[in-house]
Amino acid sequence: MPRKSAASFETPTPQLRSARLQPPASLTKDEREAFVMLVINNKPDHFKPSDAPLLIAYSQVICQLQEASKMIHRGVVFEGKISPWISVQERLIKSMVALSMRLRLSPQARAPNNPTRPARPINAYDQLEVNNGYLDDNLN
Repeated sequence: MPRKSAASFETPTPQLRSARLQPPASLTKDEREAFVMLVINNKPDHFKPSDAPLLIAYSQVICQLQEASKMIHRGVVFEGKISPWISVQERLIKSMVALSMRLRLSPQARAPNNPTRPARPINAYDQLEVNNGYLDDNLN
């Protein structure tokens, strides 16, 4: 690779803005709004294209959870039994929590104080291998 001139270090290079993920056309209006709010309220480089299926699922869960909440507000007791929407809501909340952790949306996942692991000590075999090709010389 050729050396860079001194002038190239003085000229600032423009920082390209990364494109944010776009919601797919298959989402409903409410799901699309949830998707956009998730993407906009995070750093531009937070989500990668591979996160799109999880973001879609998270957006759908949010909308389904809102629907379940509306149904529960109509009445907790339905035909003398507890509304089936209670169990639907519980499952949706579990899904939302799992997806939020995977997408690093929860406070716990965003915490900057994740402990760093200490460097792994070099074992004797690695040390021998690095030590002037000791293993290579003795194997031949």
